[in-house]
Amino acid sequence: MKIAVIGFNTMIRMPYMRYYKRLLEAHGVVADYYCWDRTENGKTLRQDNVIDIKIRCGEGKIVKIFAMLKWRKKILQNLKREKYDKIIVLTTLPGVLLKKYLLKNYKGKYILDVRDFTYDNIRAYQNAVKELCDNSVKTFISSPGFRQFLLSDNLMQIHNIDVERADYDAPDLDKNILTLGYIGLITYYRSCIRLMNDLANSRYKLYFAGMYKDDFLQQYIDRNKLDYVEFSGKFESKDKSTIYRNIDIVNCYYGITGESHKEYALPNRLYDAVYCKRPILALDGTALANIVKKYDVGIVVDESDDVKNALDEYVEKFDKNKFCEGIERCIADIEKEQGEAESAILRFAEMK
Repeated sequence: MKIAVIGFNTMIRMPYMRYYKRLLEAHGVVADYYCWDRTENGKTLRQDNVIDIKIRCGEGKIVKIFAMLKWRKKILQNLKREKYDKIIVLTTLPGVLLKKYLLKNYKGKYILDVRDFTYDNIRAYQNAVKELCDNSVKTFISSPGFRQFLLSDNLMQIHNIDVERADYDAPDLDKNILTLGYIGLITYYRSCIRLMNDLANSRYKLYFAGMYKDDFLQQYIDRNKLDYVEFSGKFESKDKSTIYRNIDIVNCYYGITGESHKEYALPNRLYDAVYCKRPILALDGTALANIVKKYDVGIVVDESDDVKNALDEYVEKFDKNKFCEGIERCIADIEKEQGEAESAILRFAEMK
């Protein structure tokens, strides 16, 4: 029995692929893991069971389409040559690109794992994903928000946990300076700038750790001399817990008017925050805000709110015991759902 796990990025950018790799290898399941290095053209590299397809993908819609079609051709060559028994497809876009092949050769023999839904406004794309869901063994979704448009009975929740449970306590918020940390791929620039402006001349420091697409935010900080904002750059996944130890509140302020997909996806920072026992700052109207409110694990603000004033009020009323109770309830529900998802994946791997 041999499985192909197909991703649409590099391994470092796909914590969900690393999760599948850990799970399947722990149970002796043989699988190949297909990644896409978009930074350069070159020969496909194989290191043990990780295959890196090197096809450069530049900017511009037409350029990206041609790169995706080249990627599709390369993947199909590998799938036809290796003759895998089953396939796991990570995210919808590679699933749609491979839809015809999957439905012809692997109906009822593949898993679709939905981590985002970039083209949810295109009806034909919606219909293609729906067909893929209905013909999969199981379709996993990383956010309950995806149920709004994936109208299928074949869905199961999966969580993107990429951090160990911390061995330290929840923070004390009665300090003169409090640090809001944004840990991970830095996007949602408009929200970042709005937060920087709201927290000027306050007790709050903004700390960013992770990669970003360009220098726009750094240039904005330098131009406006924002000495309360710090960028530390790229970090190793193994260092996450240490980074979170040194922050007080997790910055998940995103989704202001004009930023898309806010009501659907859950960020990795949700899991980082609850497993590292750090309160979350979220914007109302997002899928994350619903979780924060349900378990009382942070503060939810409206786009029209003055974030500084809202934070001051939250910090003043912060009940550490109540917060920790919410964390435990949240983790219990996450681990229950994750256990069910893992059982389903392993049944799929063992299925004849």
